[in-house]
Amino acid sequence: MMMLVAIAPKFEIKIERKFQSHECTSGYLSINGSPICYVLERPWVDNLPYISSIPVGTYHGFVRTDGPKGWRIELADVPKRPHIQLHIGNTTADSVGCLLPGMKLDEDSLCTVIDSATAMSKLRTAFETQEESSESSVPITFVIAE
Repeated sequence: MMMLVAIAPKFEIKIERKFQSHECTSGYLSINGSPICYVLERPWVDNLPYISSIPVGTYHGFVRTDGPKGWRIELADVPKRPHIQLHIGNTTADSVGCLLPGMKLDEDSLCTVIDSATAMSKLRTAFETQEESSESSVPITFVIAE
């Protein structure tokens, strides 16, 4: 007798850091194993709030739509770092320790993402498509890797 097992839907955002300097950290963002866009963060400064990238690890996330930033994803359980979000922005000046997606990465500095709004729209569409095909709420997992 063969049993069918339902596979729970997932929405895993993986950040693969490829470049680090005293100005920024940048790399790739994938969803469920498929590359979607680039990502920009502040440089690593011992996990200091508002000025450092976040520690390597696995975190839960949830969608936020309140306030002027619109649709975005907030990470939960980041040690000593409340309100870390994945939101629109192009340079580290647009971030207080958050993650900024972009369709392109400035080839000269590697510290500026380009067309962040389009990248965020792709992320939102991917998430909403996953939600629509599921019978229940889809959990969001962030994996931050070097």
